[in-house]
Amino acid sequence: RTVNVGGRQMQMPRITSIDPYPVLVDMVINDDNQNIVGTCKGNSIVLNGSNCNLRLTGKLALVTINGNNNRIKSDQIGIVIANGDFNNVTWSRTQGAPMITNNGKDNAIHAQ
Repeated sequence: RTVNVGGRQMQMPRITSIDPYPVLVDMVINDDNQNIVGTCKGNSIVLNGSNCNLRLTGKLALVTINGNNNRIKSDQIGIVIANGDFNNVTWSRTQGAPMITNNGKDNAIHAQ
């Protein structure tokens, strides 16, 4: 397929698949009530907000949770540090357990 760009015919590249989720970079989330969907490629997330929902594909290298009542679901997680309370962190059963430091109370950190 070709398209006209500035009077020139340009060949369009063939797209065989599209990742429906944006690729995330290292990030710090300070706001409450955030709903984030994305693809991780070995990045880190610091979650200071509360009542957030993170649904992630790919590998999250490190998640540090300082807020409360958050839900984090990822295909793979390397390290979980939970300093807040009442958080729920899950990863795919196909992965072994990540390194976990649970300094908070009533956190559920387990395979899904």
